[in-house]
Amino acid sequence: TLVTDGYGRSDSRQKLREFFEIDSNNIARAAVYALFKNNSLTKTEVLKIYKKLKVNSKKPHPWEV
Repeated sequence: TLVTDGYGRSDSRQKLREFFEIDSNNIARAAVYALFKNNSLTKTEVLKIYKKLKVNSKKPHPWEV
């Protein structure tokens, strides 16, 4: 389960996973960023992958909004 009690959120599992950034695109985004920090990917490669994943790298984390 997603254990969203207390967050006042009620939505589909897919939307909740996206909101809490535990969906497949956000997991891939985190992995790509880790590879970048490890100097395994260039910034250009990261941006290309983010574009393909349709991930907004400038979006604030849900708990910061």
